[in-house]
Amino acid sequence: MPAQKLTPARLTQIVVMLLILIAAFTWRTLDQDQGNIINCVVKTCQFSLNKQPFEIRVTEHDIYIVGDSDKFRVSVNNNIVSADKNNSNWLISKQQKYDHILITNKENGDYVKVIHKEK
Repeated sequence: MPAQKLTPARLTQIVVMLLILIAAFTWRTLDQDQGNIINCVVKTCQFSLNKQPFEIRVTEHDIYIVGDSDKFRVSVNNNIVSADKNNSNWLISKQQKYDHILITNKENGDYVKVIHKEK
């Protein structure tokens, strides 16, 4: 297909489309929700995400997350943690080093970032 001449109308169309794309990406970037951040300082934290209750229990060796494993996923250091098949909860060893735990809704992408700090 041979190249066509760049007419003033075609140039205007390209510039307008470029401006629309830049405006859309800028608006989306500024409007982006940063999510929720939960700071756990105690041994048990309770919170909800999309009206679903969660409980995080910290023991000497492990971290237990109680919640709905069918609708949510838990990741530590960007690695998804598999839910326990028997009770649909998550178990994270405290030997595993992490900065935060991310609980994400599988359907809509809403998430909570959990940061646990020892007293």
